[in-house]
Amino acid sequence: MASVNDQTAEKLGSLVEYLVKNDYKKMNLMIASSGGAVVSGIALYNFLVNSPIEIETFNLGNVDSIAIVLYCAGKNRYCAPVSRFLIHEVTWTINNLEMNARQLSENSDDLERMRGAIAEIISITTGKRKEDIENDIKERKNLNVQDSIKYGLVKSVKENYIPAGAEMFSISESMPQVQKVINKIINVPCNAPSYKPGEKCLMPNYSSRMIADYSDRMWIYYEE
Repeated sequence: MASVNDQTAEKLGSLVEYLVKNDYKKMNLMIASSGGAVVSGIALYNFLVNSPIEIETFNLGNVDSIAIVLYCAGKNRYCAPVSRFLIHEVTWTINNLEMNARQLSENSDDLERMRGAIAEIISITTGKRKEDIENDIKERKNLNVQDSIKYGLVKSVKENYIPAGAEMFSISESMPQVQKVINKIINVPCNAPSYKPGEKCLMPNYSSRMIADYSDRMWIYYEE
């Protein structure tokens, strides 16, 4: 998964909706993200923890900033042997924006509320005091694998996390809406050409150009 923003949140939300409608009982969410938009991340966390499907999260390498909130949505939380977490202060990028003193004060209050919301979610997940987590946010805290286990974020380390035959969907900013992917899933014969993930190709018996993502037993493809 890429940056956390409205676009990727909508795609992940559409995927969860599809899984629920088709009676899937569990989703394994593998995350590699440097963070993104706080508002989108908190909204997506609330959506995930209130969905009827069981969610398990896995740190593929780095889960930073607001991506940690998404990671906290997992009932069980795992990580790769070489991975890290980064907790840091909420920031706001301002480009050529003019504000008066009152507006600056209001925006500062908003940033503090966002910090408090993030700390609350991590506190619920780890059992640590919210005040301690807010201090960690202010001081910028890096957690390696063992640190994250002691912190209460990670249950355990797992290797070979993806089982053979797993159905896989990719969430990124560059791909079209997830629904387009879901609507075009096909099983491919074992003699299908071996395209690499993301490679532009012509699927057999299909005239339009496709982008194919490979998993062990199916292609997930969509029109460009």
